[in-house]
Amino acid sequence: MSKHLFAVHAAEPRVRKISQMELKSKSKRAELQKLKNEGNFNHNVEVLQKGEGNLIVYRRPGVPANAYDYIHCRFCKGFYHHKLLWSHVKTCSFKPDGAENDTERNFIREARCEIAPFLQQQDEDIEMLDEVIDKMKETKENPGLKKVCQEDELIRQFGLYHLGRLGPLEEQRLKDQDNVRTKMRSLARLLVRLNGEELFSYPLSHFICAQKFDLVAKTVKEMYQEIGSSQLGLNLGHYIKQVSLLKSSMCLRRQDCRRKKEANEFTEMFDAEWKGKVSSVANRSKRLKAMNKRCELPSTEDLVSLKKFLVEEIQIKMENPAPTYPEYVYITHLLIARIALFNKRRVNEVSELKVSDFQKRIRGDELDTNTEIYNSLAVSEKALLKRMELLEVRGKSTRGLRKVFVILSTDMVEGLSHLLMVRAQAGVPSTNTFLFSRCTDSPQDGCEALRVVTSKCHNLAFPERVRTTKLRKYLATTTQVNRSLKIFAARGSECPIVHCLALSNFSMILKFYLI
Repeated sequence: MSKHLFAVHAAEPRVRKISQMELKSKSKRAELQKLKNEGNFNHNVEVLQKGEGNLIVYRRPGVPANAYDYIHCRFCKGFYHHKLLWSHVKTCSFKPDGAENDTERNFIREARCEIAPFLQQQDEDIEMLDEVIDKMKETKENPGLKKVCQEDELIRQFGLYHLGRLGPLEEQRLKDQDNVRTKMRSLARLLVRLNGEELFSYPLSHFICAQKFDLVAKTVKEMYQEIGSSQLGLNLGHYIKQVSLLKSSMCLRRQDCRRKKEANEFTEMFDAEWKGKVSSVANRSKRLKAMNKRCELPSTEDLVSLKKFLVEEIQIKMENPAPTYPEYVYITHLLIARIALFNKRRVNEVSELKVSDFQKRIRGDELDTNTEIYNSLAVSEKALLKRMELLEVRGKSTRGLRKVFVILSTDMVEGLSHLLMVRAQAGVPSTNTFLFSRCTDSPQDGCEALRVVTSKCHNLAFPERVRTTKLRKYLATTTQVNRSLKIFAARGSECPIVHCLALSNFSMILKFYLI
């Protein structure tokens, strides 16, 4: 390849620069390798764009492999298997000094963001993007953001990239597209702020260059300080980095070397200076704001009273074989609160349960067939195995698609079975796949369910504290107290304070397990 370059393309600026380097030097070999990798990269993106052909990768696999498992190093443009990219990036000679602290996932995410404009974009993806933008609400504080998102090419490409990560529509959660809309809206707010009072509104790509970097950093800092939200500054930093990679990829696709150089220079400045100018300041402000902040956890007495109220109300409502729609909604609110209170889970993970999840639940008696596992359990574990049933559902994470567990007791299973039996009489369509369904194709609001139920229970001293975020903190606190008592007891069981703490905590732990 080097002989071909020096013989045929000697007049090219980059080849002329390489030919002037010291013969057989390490830097000369590295520049030739990078030039070769860039040629292979241009070929590979054409293959991905057409959807056919062979990829040229740095190390060919010994067995047939999926082309989409390979991703490029954004520093040297060589294609590597996504599981081996981290190993290469550690020693990549073209990696800038500011990228040592990036994690493996960051390199993969940024590379996929850079290559997204080359992938085939289906008509349904563009229709989905238009639908997401059409649902964007206009506000008095930030008018015209919908128009900005519709007209700005880079923001639209940013939205297409994030919608593509969600997968097919049937695999998406309810709020996935809402999250994409929020991200696009944040970029539109930034663009409006960058343009200011100028007569002509520049596109976002105009500000992704080295000359405008200080202006972008200053504007982001002003935006999050005005509203007092450090998280906005951190989020905008992630979005701007992705946008700069998208601009570089789009210019490479159009062979616009000047604008591609602008995007690459902006990315280099971002890696070197953004943390010191914006991210570190925002993180420090966020931590300082959280210091000495009073955390009001729900009391154990309130949780016990609420649990008793829920069990009694569910039993009463189950006696009605043909409830009206308002009565049906109240039953769903009771069951959502009961399951969320028992499991200390995020309320959306409970409210978005599907009918298929309930039908595929794991029953404790199914493990009786495996005698080795069953015989290894303690007596209390065998009793719980007979009482409890298990659901495996999708958690909050959008990256790893982690599953979380929802445990159902006997009274919960009976209540859910009754709910499925009466939904037709209440007017809920059979096409609704959600367990806690509405008349439309959507589930009940879990947060509203907790508010309604806690307002109905009049024995609560602090009903506003019974929320899923505080329930999870309550669980973590009681678990930590129990662990600390065990450590104290192991270090000095003769201490009278330890005995007093153990006795006072024992009643609290008993109440906790009764909830």
